[in-house]
Amino acid sequence: MDYENMILQQLEGMDLDSLYEMAGLVRDSTGVSFLTGLKEFVFGIVTGSISLESEPLLREAMQLFFFQVQQSLSTCAAVLAVCILSGVMNSVADSFGKQTVSRVADTICLLVVATICTRDFIASYQYCRDQMDMMIVAVQSLFPVILPLLLASGKAVAGTILNPAILGVIAMIATVMDSWILPAVFLSCALCIIGRMADQSFLNRAGKLMKDVIVFAVGLTVTVLSAFTTLQGTVGKTADSLIMKTARFSVDNFIPLIGGFAADSMDMVVSCTAAIKNAIGLWGVLLLLVLLIFPLIKLAAVIFVYRAASVLAEALTEKVIASCLDDIASAVTTLAVLYTLMGILFIVFVSVLVALS
Repeated sequence: MDYENMILQQLEGMDLDSLYEMAGLVRDSTGVSFLTGLKEFVFGIVTGSISLESEPLLREAMQLFFFQVQQSLSTCAAVLAVCILSGVMNSVADSFGKQTVSRVADTICLLVVATICTRDFIASYQYCRDQMDMMIVAVQSLFPVILPLLLASGKAVAGTILNPAILGVIAMIATVMDSWILPAVFLSCALCIIGRMADQSFLNRAGKLMKDVIVFAVGLTVTVLSAFTTLQGTVGKTADSLIMKTARFSVDNFIPLIGGFAADSMDMVVSCTAAIKNAIGLWGVLLLLVLLIFPLIKLAAVIFVYRAASVLAEALTEKVIASCLDDIASAVTTLAVLYTLMGILFIVFVSVLVALS
């Protein structure tokens, strides 16, 4: 039996329904469909007959960026219209010397702008939250498939060490992100906007301090967890290599007559299992990259539009409205940074398992 037939038999016996379901969700969310044929992808990677083209992905990414820009422009056009109206009312009020009317008009326009921007930020916040949940579900669907393959390919020590560590970290990240980190980002954005509206600079500084602390804490956590997981994987790989060599030597030398044949057969089975594990791991890394890059493109489009709108708003009306737009862009940037850090951590987790060959 050659290795291709052995790999096909192992793939047919595996339960990959959860991964197919996740690939379908990613296709519906991003439009990327090349990951839906999992078994064909794995067999193509193992046999070297697959080629990944980047042009369709770049085309999808550019279309997504401009589509999101178009969507955000409608909101920012409404904000700029309010800015123009505010400027006209200020000019009319100043001509008649009505400073009180001017201040009331500024307050009303600021409230309208804050309402529009907050609604748009809530949409971006909820989108980022949904994508984080999808990425967590993707990793949780991937590990129950990769870890048994890791154990079957002779990496018992690494699998035993990494299994509780990584799954525990994923559960912890899901809880902390959903209960603390993302609500804290929302609160910091609210503090910044309220500080602008009430002309209380300490609220604005408190919101910015909260965002800086969140990003620093999450970045430090990701760095420590990535280093710890990589170190554990290296230690486990060394121990498993020694165990496999000892097992092969024992089979080869202590089983009469057929020991060499049995050892070669064991090597073939282990090699095929490791090849399947690496191919599925590569598929998982590509899946996580798609889940990471496409939401970041949408968030980048929102940030770009709001930064440009803040520049135009400052030229049209009071600086406080431009500052509100800038605060919204800064809050969306914080969401993008947190999402990137979480995605990098999950990609490191999967890459460590793929590297244990």
